[in-house]
Amino acid sequence: MSSSPAEQLRELRDKNARELEDLEAKIAEAELAYLTCESSQLGNVLKGFEGYLASKDSVRRKARAPKLEERVFSLSSKKSAVSKEYEQQLLQDQTEQINAHGGVPKKVLAQSKFAQKRHAQKLMMDSQYAKKARKTMTPV
Repeated sequence: MSSSPAEQLRELRDKNARELEDLEAKIAEAELAYLTCESSQLGNVLKGFEGYLASKDSVRRKARAPKLEERVFSLSSKKSAVSKEYEQQLLQDQTEQINAHGGVPKKVLAQSKFAQKRHAQKLMMDSQYAKKARKTMTPV
């Protein structure tokens, strides 16, 4: 007896979801292996290889765990375990900041240099406009 088309679609959806989870787990595992291997201490495709020539033997021996922000490939999928862990960490950091600062959240992510420069330019233009406006105003 064949199942209904709706049941077949559900089975296919579930099968695809399982395959996606398996693939994301394999990607996360390979990414972690790449970021923690001995040669990645000298550089990798995410950080660059500038440290390769300037590195010393003592630096080469130090192993460090990769930060969640460096897990670019795993973070590219919203459903991956690494992405969910990263979102949990951001939420926890934001909650801690709200509690530490009396209910006022500080920005979790700092403004970029470009945004800071643009804001400074805007403030300067506003002050120049205000000076011109004061000069052109006639006293009453």
